[in-house]
Amino acid sequence: MINRAAIEEALRSRIEETKTWVSDPKENELSGAKFRGKPARLRVIKFLQDDRVEANGVRFRLSFGKGLNQYFTDLEIRFNPKWLMVEGSDDVAPYIAVYALEQNGAGDLLKVFSILDPAQIGNGIDLGDWYVGFINRSIKRGEDKKIMEHTQTAETS
Repeated sequence: MINRAAIEEALRSRIEETKTWVSDPKENELSGAKFRGKPARLRVIKFLQDDRVEANGVRFRLSFGKGLNQYFTDLEIRFNPKWLMVEGSDDVAPYIAVYALEQNGAGDLLKVFSILDPAQIGNGIDLGDWYVGFINRSIKRGEDKKIMEHTQTAETS
């Protein structure tokens, strides 16, 4: 039996932890991100809070390449901590969604991770490692086409 209340509470708790974590300047640069099998740089940009279903999350900048061929794509990891009731079909479980963003801020969904067990929240896992894990699973080889569609050229100095 799925414990809906425990799942929702675990995600809400992770959102509150994230809010504090994002405000810590030591957590700005994360290690462990990979793009097309090569190390990539991942930087926290800001905590997201608005009035949509996926009201909270984090915006990241994924940078990759070397020399004159440096690129970046902004990514968002968004939370929906509530069960959604859908008439005529099964309820939608709480989830974590990963988006690739265009320069104008519009995004394409990369992957959705349904949360069906509080253990998936990974409360014992460092937040930076937890987010890097979701990003790496969303942009792994073969699923990276949308990253390339939203890639912007990094300014080099």
